[in-house]
Amino acid sequence: MDSQISLLEINNTIFGFNKFTGEVLQFDSLFEAENYQNNMESSLITPDMSTSELELITLTIELNYVCNLSCIYCYQTDKGNRHEITQPIIDMIIDYASSVYERRPFKKLLLRFIGGEPLLSMNMLLYCYEKFCCFCHDKKIALHVHLDTNGTIAMKELICRIPNIDISVCLSLPHDHDNMRSGSFERILQNLIELGDLCSEAITIRYNVTHQNITEFERFLKYIRDVLPHIRSISTARIDDYYCKAKFTNSLSARDFAIWNSTTGINLLVKYGFPIDHCTKSKFTQCQGYAPYSCKIYSDGMVGVCDAMLHNDTKVHIKTLKDNPSVLELTYPSIKTFSPFSDSDCSHCNDLIQCGGKLFCRTAGDVCDYQDNYIEQLFLETYLKHYLNGKADYYINMNN
Repeated sequence: MDSQISLLEINNTIFGFNKFTGEVLQFDSLFEAENYQNNMESSLITPDMSTSELELITLTIELNYVCNLSCIYCYQTDKGNRHEITQPIIDMIIDYASSVYERRPFKKLLLRFIGGEPLLSMNMLLYCYEKFCCFCHDKKIALHVHLDTNGTIAMKELICRIPNIDISVCLSLPHDHDNMRSGSFERILQNLIELGDLCSEAITIRYNVTHQNITEFERFLKYIRDVLPHIRSISTARIDDYYCKAKFTNSLSARDFAIWNSTTGINLLVKYGFPIDHCTKSKFTQCQGYAPYSCKIYSDGMVGVCDAMLHNDTKVHIKTLKDNPSVLELTYPSIKTFSPFSDSDCSHCNDLIQCGGKLFCRTAGDVCDYQDNYIEQLFLETYLKHYLNGKADYYINMNN
């Protein structure tokens, strides 16, 4: 069995990475490091390392399936096939959450609003939020709200109404953005400028990386610092062209993106004063798909386990689940009953905590490949170089 401690040498200093706890350790010598590594070889992964199963429930709610843009890389190729969500369906979602709580009380609820373009259904969004506010207040549940929007619709009122909301908006330099996202750059920019200081806590700008704009990332960061100084958070993601090859092909491979994202991308973010939210994991957490009772509700009420399950693959309606939430597990047993601790491969793997276990959304040959966004070794090397230069605080979620 391989050791749970991997060793790295940075600038003649020996470090160890504990894959079980996420800790990065510094040693005085290679002898000390190897001795520590050898003493840890017999450790086993046990279920008590996992978080409480119902610490958190995540509900992804599709408010509509229409959009005011026609981005060339959009994976939603059949928009318009479903109507806007209705108040009765939202009420059923509330009933579902209440039924879950009666069976297995939970401490946190994450609401993820998506579309289409969710802000085209502002009234339904606010109706849903206010309903859940009352529910969570009564049950003393911490409510967190996330919104994915294209940014073309004013957000100031929404941020004032939902003070703890986290909003993700895609943006790149004007020529690249307008080519990819229906000429919407100026509208989005003006909406972000209008927010002023409200941007600092609520907005994360997502830079969608392609072979066309990867070398423009530094110029983009300079631009944001000059034009939108209140923005504090920038995230990066590779555009997956699986559903849009007829209109756009991303020649940047997933592997090349992960290498860049673990090195150059991080270095540039630190250079321009933006935090790094990626981190090593200190405990096992389940993805939304496997997590008990977490699910995605489409605007017509059909329910899947998460974003990775397309509407055509859903098999149950929220009306069936609202009074009997255990039907979700019965409907998707291979997903909702999966535990890596009982899987013959996962239970003996030192990468389990960092990996999270096999995911059904990964292709058959890559069920254990958890390094599609970051290469673990490269990320750690980049982090340690910044640590030695006194810049570890930029890694806001690392155990420094």
